[in-house]
Formats: sequence, C-alpha cells, structure tokens
Amino acid sequence: MQLSEYQTEAIKTAIYPADAKLLYPLLGLAGEAGEVLQNFTDKIDFGNNFNLKNAFTAFVEAAKNCEKVKKLIRDTKTEYIQNEVNDIKPQVDVLLQDEEFIKETGKEIGGNLWYVSAVANDLGLSLGDIGDINIAQLKSRQERGKLNGSGSNRWSLEIF
Repeated sequence: MQLSEYQTEAIKTAIYPADAKLLYPLLGLAGEAGEVLQNFTDKIDFGNNFNLKNAFTAFVEAAKNCEKVKKLIRDTKTEYIQNEVNDIKPQVDVLLQDEEFIKETGKEIGGNLWYVSAVANDLGLSLGDIGDINIAQLKSRQERGKLNGSGSNRWSLEIF
C-alpha cells in the first residue's frame, strides 16, 4: 500500500470533534507511540539501567495522559474539557494557516515515518502489510460501529 493511499483510506474513518482539529490527532499520535513503548517495556528487565528505564517509563506515562485527554475530548461533552479546547482553538486555527509551521511539522512527521519504518524493519514487518491490515481493521470496526473503542484488543481480524 502506498502512503498516500493509506492516508486517503484512513481519514475516512477519522471521528473526532471538528473543534479539536490537529489537537486530537496529536494527542492520539503520542498515545499510540506510548502503546508501542509500553509493549516493549512490559517485556524488558531494565535492571540497573535507570536512564533507559526512566526515559521509557516517563514517556509511557505522558502518553497515557495524552490518551486520557483525547478520550475526554472525543467521548464527553464536559464543560471543563470543552473550555480548554476552546481556549486554544484560535491558536490552533492560526497554526493551520501558518506555512512555516506546516512545513516544519511536515519535516518532523517525516522523522516519525523514518522511526516507524526502522521499528517495523527491526521487527521484520512490512509497512505496506501493516497499512493494509490497519485499513482492514479500521473498516471492520467502522462497519461494527466500534471506531470509538480503545486498546489494542478491539480488533476482530488477526493482525499477524
């Protein structure tokens, strides 16, 4: 699967409030990265390697917080979270029109793609296969009305 094809298909399953544009997927990106790290740290005994342990643990905890806020934005209409989103929305709207910000963020997204590719390669996985499987999973969840679920075990398809 080509990246542009993946993007076109994946965005068809995007469900999040319009007023949380950019904010919601950024929180999700951090949360998903945290899940990858959590999967790793759950299986590693860091022993006395405190620098590595602290780096991974701190990111995983921050990622969990990002996931909690993302779910509040998506699933609740509580006034306090809506007020927070509304407070920064004007700034986000400016960034969405800022060509320099978009260009620099695009470069950083490219860095993310490199690391995703390297992790997949180290695991012996194909990004094309991962993309195909993920789109199939998303479409299955969409058909079953389960796009708002959370956690790695919400899939009905075998992954690998």
